Amino acid sequence: MSSSESGRRTFQSRLNDMVDQLRDGIHTGIYKTGTYLPPEKNLAKQFGLSNKTVRKGLEELAEEGLIEKIPRVGSLVIASGREPSGKPEITLMLGCYLKDELELGLSRLLADFEQLHPEIHVEAVAVNSYPTFVKTMRPMMDNGLVDLITIKDRHFEEVSGEGYEDILKPQQPSGDVYPFLNKVFTERSVLYALPIQFSPLILAYNLRHFREAGVQEPDSGWTWEHAMAQAGRLSIPGQRYGFHFQPLHHERWPLFLLQGTGSSAAGNRSGAWLDGIRLSKEMMGNHTYFPNLLFSSENDVGTLFLQGKTSMIITGYEALNRFSSSPLEYDISSLPYMHDPRTLLSSTGIAVNTLTKYPEEAQLLADYLTSPRAQRLIREHTLSIPALKAAAEAPDEGERTLNRPPRFHLFRDIIPAFRTYRDLELSAPAFRELHETLKTYWTGLIGEDTLRAEIDAITSRYPARPEPQQAAIPK
Repeated sequence: MSSSESGRRTFQSRLNDMVDQLRDGIHTGIYKTGTYLPPEKNLAKQFGLSNKTVRKGLEELAEEGLIEKIPRVGSLVIASGREPSGKPEITLMLGCYLKDELELGLSRLLADFEQLHPEIHVEAVAVNSYPTFVKTMRPMMDNGLVDLITIKDRHFEEVSGEGYEDILKPQQPSGDVYPFLNKVFTERSVLYALPIQFSPLILAYNLRHFREAGVQEPDSGWTWEHAMAQAGRLSIPGQRYGFHFQPLHHERWPLFLLQGTGSSAAGNRSGAWLDGIRLSKEMMGNHTYFPNLLFSSENDVGTLFLQGKTSMIITGYEALNRFSSSPLEYDISSLPYMHDPRTLLSSTGIAVNTLTKYPEEAQLLADYLTSPRAQRLIREHTLSIPALKAAAEAPDEGERTLNRPPRFHLFRDIIPAFRTYRDLELSAPAFRELHETLKTYWTGLIGEDTLRAEIDAITSRYPARPEPQQAAIPK
């Protein structure tokens, strides 16, 4: 296939993706009748298209009777696009993260669910995790404002740590998902959320940079010492940095605790974690290969990598979705290690509110999101890893439209290295306090002796979280 043909296909896939996402958003109520779609310039930037091409896609939606183009104003949503079923309609309120659209293709999933069950309409409601997940989730659940909710494993730790998991309906674990995923949503041998997707931390790297610098691609034998030496070779002053990660992201910085050495028993965790903490500070402080901390948001990490201004980043599979429609030439590898290979695993599940007015319908949606049909849609249309083993490990089929890294199936080979938040044996309050302490250490406001004392004080104030018992899988 010629480069021009490949370019046209990539362009067409981005246009199709934009039209599909907007149509699905209208169908599912994300864009309600009487509201406006995002401005053309925003859509152009989001999908990597020209304004002229965006207008062409919007014309398709106008021809379908879903929007009306208002000159110098915008694209007005005028119809939901859903055919009347003749049945009384039930509206389920789904609490979710803003990133679920990018990471799961949520609007596509909900549109498919409504096609299967036209008597049920689903509205997505964003749930904020600031200042804590429980503080925003609890009033919504207690007052029946959401019927079910997507929940990350670290937020389930917060919920169960406060003894609030009983608001979630117990679920039957499935033997078809990866076994380690059932465990992270289990408390006292009861499964409270069905796993949807998971993501280990990995190293993403720019293939062109490695070729230009004559550096061999990363492999499972890389230590951090070797990785940082190569980061120095990849860096070009004033043009690009060799390495980057987000130190404030709660799904990034705990990696360096998990990669530390020594016993993690209560009372000795400062010694166990110090090697990893010291390493993280050394990396962030070396501006020959690490960007200034002004570029410290997760959005900055992805943007600089897309722009070719960084060569290697610590990231997760779910964050690779930012690159899915780009021409970026990249691949992934297991993370470098200190003493033995370890990486942080994050997961997303779906939980049903016990106070929902529609328990059967809410469970129907939860079961759909974890069904082979929905899991296959996640596999085909995103770079996230479905929880269902058969879907996650399925080969690519048909025309390749996503910029999927060549080593996408790497996750299968690094399962023994997976560690979760519970391996830190920290309660949610201790987790937050520890992060604040680490920030003062990273910025040089306290030394290692004070850091040790602070860690020991934090871990002694809060009891360690007990190891969960695996929920029994029905035979």
